[in-house]
Amino acid sequence: MSQERSTVVDTGVIFSVQQVESSRSRGSDVTRFFGLAPPFWMPASEEIALLEGKLKPFLEGATGPVAKVIATRLGGYKRQYVGYTAGGKRWIFVNGFCEEIWKESDA
Repeated sequence: MSQERSTVVDTGVIFSVQQVESSRSRGSDVTRFFGLAPPFWMPASEEIALLEGKLKPFLEGATGPVAKVIATRLGGYKRQYVGYTAGGKRWIFVNGFCEEIWKESDA
């Protein structure tokens, strides 16, 4: 998979390393807000599919009531995926937008 272009998947978009770094240089990126640190990497579609297969059970098992509500409405969320590194491990950050938000911005 190219590291230069973001990839659209059924559930949202996988950001490329170039896209993440470009956003960081403009000062308008989610990585700084959530404390995500380089080196960044681009998850493969197969990694996102594995993550998605585990996301609903994870949310259903979470202790917070909001997570359980999100789990019941997960199909109505579009997601952004960013690969980042913390503690020497690779992680995938998921930023979700509920249907009301992404439909409003598409209008």
